[in-house]
Amino acid sequence: MWAISCVWGVSAPEAAARIRRHCDAAGWELVDEATRGSVGDGTLGWVLGAVEWKQPKRLILTREGLAELEREFPELWGAVRGWVEDRGVSVVAV
Repeated sequence: MWAISCVWGVSAPEAAARIRRHCDAAGWELVDEATRGSVGDGTLGWVLGAVEWKQPKRLILTREGLAELEREFPELWGAVRGWVEDRGVSVVAV
C-alpha cells in the first residue's frame, strides 16, 4: 500500500520518524514525504501535487498536524481533504 506523508515545524524530524515507524509496522510503502518549516509554506499545495502525481492510498499526518490544519485553515483544509478523499486517498493521523 503506497502512502505519502507531510510534517512541519520544529518537531518535523521526530514526527517524520514516527510516521516512518508507523508505515513500517503497517506494511505501507512510504513513496513520498515532505518536511516543511511551517504549515503555510506550500504544505497544502504539496499535498495536492503529491496525491495527483504519486496516487497513494494514504496521506499520513501527525495528530498534532491534522489538528493544526483543522484549526488554522478549516475551510481550505476541508476543500483539500475532500479533493484528496474523492481520489480514494484516506487521511490517516498517527
